[in-house]
Amino acid sequence: MAIVDIIARFNAADLHSRIFFEEFTFARTQFRPAGGSEVELADAVVLLGDTLIIFQIKERAPNAAGQPDAERKWFRSKVLKNATAQVRDTVQFLQSQSMIEVPNERGRIFNLAAQEYQELIKLVLFQAPSELPDDCRLTKHHVSKTAGFIHVVDAEAYARSAQLLRVPEEIVRYFRYREDMIKRYPEQCASCTEADLLGAFVGHEVGRPPFAGASSVLERLVYDEDDWDLAPLLRRLHDHIAVPGVSDDYYGILREFARAPRSLWREAKLRIKLCIEYAAKGEFALPFRFTNPSAQCGFVFVPVMPEMSNDPNWERVRANAVNFVLAHKYDQRLRRCIGVMVAKIGSYFDIQWCLAEFEWQEDLEIAARLKANFPFRAVSEEIRFSFFVHDEAGTPGRPP
Repeated sequence: MAIVDIIARFNAADLHSRIFFEEFTFARTQFRPAGGSEVELADAVVLLGDTLIIFQIKERAPNAAGQPDAERKWFRSKVLKNATAQVRDTVQFLQSQSMIEVPNERGRIFNLAAQEYQELIKLVLFQAPSELPDDCRLTKHHVSKTAGFIHVVDAEAYARSAQLLRVPEEIVRYFRYREDMIKRYPEQCASCTEADLLGAFVGHEVGRPPFAGASSVLERLVYDEDDWDLAPLLRRLHDHIAVPGVSDDYYGILREFARAPRSLWREAKLRIKLCIEYAAKGEFALPFRFTNPSAQCGFVFVPVMPEMSNDPNWERVRANAVNFVLAHKYDQRLRRCIGVMVAKIGSYFDIQWCLAEFEWQEDLEIAARLKANFPFRAVSEEIRFSFFVHDEAGTPGRPP
């Protein structure tokens, strides 16, 4: 069953498809250990770079709902006991096997064994009727002797959180934050709803624990999806690689965006829009660029002049975009750099991508070329924010 189908039962049919790319999601998690019979991991698995997220899901049939005591018994048995045991078994498989080969949602085989990642986030999602007592619904975690900390989250609350945290990096960072806060401030977190934890995360003040009522910041958030959402472009990335044979593994590009904050998505989309404007007008502009120092990754955005995009040898011409990528990578001493080229061809815009990934090393020839003809604007260091809120007067613009 596809991960989107699993979550569909929770009235969020496109939840994971909007957050996690098909390239990194796994719902067909059956595998055969060496010398053993076929077994199955958790209901769904997401692999984001060095982080693996496992989902185990429990749903109470609506027609089985009973009195609060019966629902409490179901919760303790099916959620806190059975579901967490399935998580524990999954962790044991991941840690004990050297090869766990399963296909992602595009059919590409990955090894999900523990040596392939550095961080494991474990979630049990549950859906229960309104009769479930508050002490159960507000349960936020379970600690296993062997699997450690396991998040326990009401599925509808998770769906609401995920509708806000639409960038994969935010989901990872939120559950890191959630675990840290629950461990450090168990009493304060016990009185918080999931929305309070989310509000405390979005408007986080260093050193301040979550508190009841922190969800109020969510009511003032600026919903500027048009300014940052790159998902529609990224989902078509596999068909838009500028230099096949040089940068044809588009997974590397997706991986960079999957572990990048919303602020970086916003900066990238701004520059793509600028490239579209210049390409539409047929005006020359120097390439736009920026760098994500924490990831040692650069980004270059190249608007293409009409005489280039109309060249009969367009495919050869567009391969030259990699030169800008290599130049920015060298100038900023980066390990990897992503290039985006935008051209207007007829009535549509052609957006092509490429990736250069290798260790930086001194190259006197490239250095001389950059000194003789530097193709970029100067760069400066600036802080960017992911979320913005309306102030008391209703004016948007400042961070939480």
